[in-house]
Amino acid sequence: MDDVVEPSAKSEKYMTRSRTMTGTPRVWLPSIRTLWRAVCADQNRLDRLLSFPHAPAVATSHSRLPDGKWRMPPTQSHFRVDALLKAAERGSIPHLKRLEHEWPTDPSLSQRALMILLEHFKAEAPHLRHLQSRESKRASPIVLAAFGGLEGAFKSLASATETKANQITAAFHPYLQEYFAGLRYIFYIASRSHDTMKLSSTVATRVVFLFGAGLCNTDVPDILECILDMSLYLFMDDTLWKWREGKIFTQAQYDDIVAPKFGPLGFCIRHPSTREALFKKLNQATTDSLKRLCDTFIRQSLECSAGWQGTPGMDGKTFSSYVSSAFILCTQVPRFFKLLLKYRFPAFALKAALTVPLAPACNLPRGSLALETACAMFNCEILLAGNSRRLIVQLLEAGLIETLLNDLLSPRLEGKEEKVFEEFTFQFDTMTPLKALTYASYDPRISNALHIAIMAIPPQQMNHTAYNIWKPFVDSCGWHRDALRRLPNDHIPLCDSLQHPSTSKADGLGASKECSGCHTTVYCSTDCQREDWSSLHREECTRSRVELIDHQLKGSSISHRTRLYNILHLEAIMHQAASQWSEKSDEWARKPVCIVDADIYPVTLGFDTVEEAGTSTRFGANLFECARSRAMLRQVAEGDSAVLAVCISAFGRCGVFTFARFGVDGSSMTFHLQGGFCRAVDASDIGLDYLNV
Repeated sequence: MDDVVEPSAKSEKYMTRSRTMTGTPRVWLPSIRTLWRAVCADQNRLDRLLSFPHAPAVATSHSRLPDGKWRMPPTQSHFRVDALLKAAERGSIPHLKRLEHEWPTDPSLSQRALMILLEHFKAEAPHLRHLQSRESKRASPIVLAAFGGLEGAFKSLASATETKANQITAAFHPYLQEYFAGLRYIFYIASRSHDTMKLSSTVATRVVFLFGAGLCNTDVPDILECILDMSLYLFMDDTLWKWREGKIFTQAQYDDIVAPKFGPLGFCIRHPSTREALFKKLNQATTDSLKRLCDTFIRQSLECSAGWQGTPGMDGKTFSSYVSSAFILCTQVPRFFKLLLKYRFPAFALKAALTVPLAPACNLPRGSLALETACAMFNCEILLAGNSRRLIVQLLEAGLIETLLNDLLSPRLEGKEEKVFEEFTFQFDTMTPLKALTYASYDPRISNALHIAIMAIPPQQMNHTAYNIWKPFVDSCGWHRDALRRLPNDHIPLCDSLQHPSTSKADGLGASKECSGCHTTVYCSTDCQREDWSSLHREECTRSRVELIDHQLKGSSISHRTRLYNILHLEAIMHQAASQWSEKSDEWARKPVCIVDADIYPVTLGFDTVEEAGTSTRFGANLFECARSRAMLRQVAEGDSAVLAVCISAFGRCGVFTFARFGVDGSSMTFHLQGGFCRAVDASDIGLDYLNV
């Protein structure tokens, strides 16, 4: 044991006799020892007096051990600590190890001990690169002993003041690269032994402990880069998975062994200085690196949730941290978001949470783990990112409606019965996830997934509050169902020429061809394309091409299929309006412009004259600001079309203005679609940061 004193032969000789300056013997120590033994009956006191200079500086008790050796007392003398540090500085492996239990309590000596260990890392780390070299074999024991000695520093750091902790962590900054290189070497050592699980967890715990003590309190780019590299390395290291291939962790095993590896990266995501540096680093990373990170999140989440089955009192805290952290990265790293969607991580995460319906939320005051997972993936911040429409489709396919309905029907505390969906965060207080899904249904993929999800819900017994929320939501999807039913699967029967009136029968047109210049308009024939080019498209083609590219980059572009779907959706609304106003045909003639606000819940309809409609504004801009919409308005004013309908849809970054011309059968008051087009806008185009979230 390190804290045991054994006098050497040289020391015994020194204690036996001392000489004067001239070399003449003066006092014989055996006689003094005899005298002292007669005076001092306390054997413990005697051994304290006869302790040797090279004895350990720190000991925990003073008693005789079974082998007859004596343990040193808990006092530290400057002389002994200095001797210990000098030996450690020379690279004595036993003395380096002893620092774990004999860490100096004096501040100056403590700082000196820390610098000695860090200097060893700096000196020996370069030799560890060549694992089979002679220098590596020599450096390895010193590095491992230095890591053992650092445990003493960690113990003192645990009880240090904030100022002292900052001093200690600041001392690490110049040596971080070498220190982390040593940690990677430990991972290599662990991969060759059965201590893999224990060592990887211990290393990650030590790193996150240093982070919490103040290691990340810096704005030096090189230090931040080093911190982020180590955090990503710990999380993405697959040594443990190769060792455990084909086996499943229980929840307790996973939380104890694997979960700590995410600690450093999770800390970097939460800490202000490292968070911004992490976003910048990932945005500059290669696609292969982002794929590895994405694969790690998926694999870790799979392994984490695999041990849930049959686990009483299941704790989903680790799983929840994976999901929330991944989606924080999605909001700032678009390519990472795209990869997560490609591998369907959102769908997997929500399905996994739904397999344990009784698991409580970890970071919400109430609700289930599935609700918390949905909140992390369906909020205003992520819905403003590109590709959010693909995200909504995946969540609907995975069970978002089931999750929302379960929360709607779950009991609430007295006085909070009306506070529904308050766990979700949106820009507007009046926004709910059901409203958000309604607004997002301008996309046919979302509308179709929503329709399938609603139809899969069995009949439910609902209280008054739940019924008043659920019934209007389901009713608002009726127009979208009609449009989906009429939407062709194999072609797009559209023609953007305003002189082509035959779109009243969707199957009457064959496959249309788009303009090769801008890819924003489609025509049924060359004649229609020539007519539209001479009347309108010549002036708008180049501008439309630029706008399309800009919207594609921002994630707010729409396809020709989405255009047709929105026209059919507007037609379904107009058919219902005609049935309700059949006795007021003169109103249609006096106010032939119908404005449908689908960005309001529930949808509202208003009727204007041509003059009033010409000055209407939405989102701070004129509703009829483009040349094509003004031409359609003129057609109504001149009597070429009976009614012009405009539908405004908006959600996230994208707004869609749908214009459609209708002819009216006066005897039956039925509408016939004559043509229409859609104009997509990004929120930034109209000076806004978001639309309807």
